[in-house]
Amino acid sequence: MEYFHQSQYHITRLHQDWSQERVKYSELQADNWRSLSDQVERMPDGI
Repeated sequence: MEYFHQSQYHITRLHQDWSQERVKYSELQADNWRSLSDQVERMPDGI
């Protein structure tokens, strides 16, 4: 029973860590897209 609880804890912890990393990665990607969008909007349009 103790082994089961330890395993459950480790799996839960692993999933939480993985989820947090995915959120961080998604936020970084969103920041990159915002930055790219800002840079493109500042480009001369040639008109």
